[in-house]
Amino acid sequence: MSSIRWERPKSSRPGFLEGGLFNTTYLVTLKEARRRLVLRAGPVNTHLLLPFERRLMHTEQDVCRLFEQHGIPASHVLACDTSRRVLDRDYMIVDYIQSVPLSDPSIPEEKKEALYLEAARYKARMHRIDGQSFGRAADVTGGRGNSSWLAFLMKEIQELEQASLAHGVMTHDETDLLRAVFTQRSALFEGVRSPKLVHADLWDGNILVRKEGEEYRIAAMIDADRALFGDPDFDLSCPWMTNPAFFEGLGVGRLPTDGPRGEKMNANYMLIAAVDAYVWAVEYNKLDNYNYSKQKVFEIGRRLLGIAAC
Repeated sequence: MSSIRWERPKSSRPGFLEGGLFNTTYLVTLKEARRRLVLRAGPVNTHLLLPFERRLMHTEQDVCRLFEQHGIPASHVLACDTSRRVLDRDYMIVDYIQSVPLSDPSIPEEKKEALYLEAARYKARMHRIDGQSFGRAADVTGGRGNSSWLAFLMKEIQELEQASLAHGVMTHDETDLLRAVFTQRSALFEGVRSPKLVHADLWDGNILVRKEGEEYRIAAMIDADRALFGDPDFDLSCPWMTNPAFFEGLGVGRLPTDGPRGEKMNANYMLIAAVDAYVWAVEYNKLDNYNYSKQKVFEIGRRLLGIAAC
């Protein structure tokens, strides 16, 4: 057997917990085989996770395979085990990719525009991948999807509401505001007829870049464990990727802020912020981030429902 060296690489992602709740990542070097692998061990405190987060590794495995089939650079998954027979945690093993995230300061600023354009082309390719139904990727590939986009959104809200109330993240009045937006503005979502693959967590830290000679290229689009089949506008509603070159590459120019599409994207952001509020409060214990996300939920909700701020 090859001798093995284990390393715990530093995380480039904000909110990483040392020894904590979310995935613990190790770099494994097989010396004789001259091969490097990445071992990702899932969370220990699974009782604190939102329901869709309990299937994150299955989702990522499924999405990585779809990416490879459609020419989108991704992690190559060697193993994914959620049986708990080997470890008492879910785990995944992937090939190591020699790269840095797009957020790394070592990448020259003058090279980033081309990288954002390249990332946008892969994102557009992603949004052309069809699903059989609506829902988180692992649910859809497992035959447990929803018949409509609105049905999926309301299911997510119900699960988030139950978890938020149980852990004191929001009150009944506060979760009612979230539900009211999607109930009263249901027409905004009922027009989405074709489920497309949505990353739902794409930002600079989830885009790996490698240097090739004097140029930089996208090496992989990673951490697709929140991915779902639904409305591509859900991706564009995420506030983490706002680079103009990225939107230019997608051919969307400036994102709408008003009209029906603007209202839909604001409602999407409200749901994203509500999920983040739970995650920051319960899973990471980052109260400043929790308060910011929660404030966004109420700002957007009151505006969409025409409620004056207190």
